[in-house]
Amino acid sequence: MIIWGYKKNRTLFLYYSYAAIFSVEPTISVDKLALLTGVTPIIAKRNVIKLLASGYFSDHLFDSDYNCLHLSSQQHQTINNIPLSITFQSLTTAICSNCGTINKIIKGSVAKCGSCGEQITGI
Repeated sequence: MIIWGYKKNRTLFLYYSYAAIFSVEPTISVDKLALLTGVTPIIAKRNVIKLLASGYFSDHLFDSDYNCLHLSSQQHQTINNIPLSITFQSLTTAICSNCGTINKIIKGSVAKCGSCGEQITGI
């Protein structure tokens, strides 16, 4: 009984700490979640899967191909104003020639660098 209570307490603590992050960012990668919580990406992924299996984040979906967790509701079906239907199919990384920042943009499109505003192309 005591062990069950301890495990439940630990799970609730995980839920509250992750819920605070998800309330600010409806879509988040496992790497960024690990960075924000101070654990390794493997532990963060394990924690997310554990919480989803326990029913804590029923409105979130975990995409194991892209190590990404996002809201399943229609109002949050975008990442950086790009629809999710496009996002996971045709995103590419583009390195800014001006400042060296890595940006994610749609393949074949032209966008501005997130840091300096320089024009970049998604090849």
